[in-house]
Amino acid sequence: MKKPIFSVLIPAYKSAGIIGATIKSILNQTFSDFELIIVDDNSPDKTEEVIKKWQAKDSRIKYFRNEKNLGYSGNLKRCRELATGKYVYLMGNDDILSKFALEKTFAAFKMDKDVGVVTRPYYWFENDSVNSAVRAVKPLDENSDCLISIFDDEKVFSKVFESVGQLSGLAYRNDWMREPIHPDIFPAHIYPFLAIFREHKAVFLKDYILAVRIFSSQTRSLSSIYEPSPTFTWVRMFKKVLKGKKYQIPRQWGISHIALNYDGLVQMKNYSKFPLFFNEIGLLIKYRPKNLYSLKFWFYVIGLTIVPRFILIPLVDRYKRNIIAKDLAGIKLYGTK
Repeated sequence: MKKPIFSVLIPAYKSAGIIGATIKSILNQTFSDFELIIVDDNSPDKTEEVIKKWQAKDSRIKYFRNEKNLGYSGNLKRCRELATGKYVYLMGNDDILSKFALEKTFAAFKMDKDVGVVTRPYYWFENDSVNSAVRAVKPLDENSDCLISIFDDEKVFSKVFESVGQLSGLAYRNDWMREPIHPDIFPAHIYPFLAIFREHKAVFLKDYILAVRIFSSQTRSLSSIYEPSPTFTWVRMFKKVLKGKKYQIPRQWGISHIALNYDGLVQMKNYSKFPLFFNEIGLLIKYRPKNLYSLKFWFYVIGLTIVPRFILIPLVDRYKRNIIAKDLAGIKLYGTK
């Protein structure tokens, strides 16, 4: 049997109310040569029932159910093991693709024979307002898809790793995906991305082919995912994958990039256990001592320490909805009228 060009992978859990929209956006792709592998991590709700209804309509859907819950990283690893396509394409169980997503990603791999990974800009949306962006990771270049290497410069490096925190819409050349999915939750899918990017080229797409749903994210509902520290696990990844003198400069770029992620403190304050928030502050100072002299850093630290969570969470949501969203009014999924 001929192997598909893409293996689209969805690690699913408790997504009965949202995964249907995700599946629909994948089946609507203009590029049709793919398999859709969905691994249900022993969901207690009707996730299996929803998926099987879609599976009955399209033979490209391959459904698997874990006998016991493996957790996010374990389930994503199981998805990866089942992939047979030339390219692996990751998707969360709650996000939405432009119908041109796979077509544009395939073209990106064809830009150069050494392309091993593809990343993309994306935006977040609330509830079912898919074309109403409330926050965005913007493209490296708004006018063209960019062919890049890990040694280009710090600005390019930081932009790439700003974009890969969300797994949806990331694509990997399967036979170069030798670094496994890591047990650490936040950089789990980034380990193989970084390992490929270390040796090969990447493409950063210019078009918004991905919309990320906010309120269903486990980062808002599962405090245990913040242990061990997100900052610590990112830094550990950069040190492990980019070890050696050859990668000394990009390794330092990576550590500096994550130590400048002050927005991560907002997430930690709102959704993790309170002591972990202070631990994160200490790590940002440890990995970048210059933070001690940054007014912006202290604005975040003092402000977040003073404002209680029950005020901060709705305040941040309203800020995204009423302020940031106005600046992003022109952003929507590529190909949407």
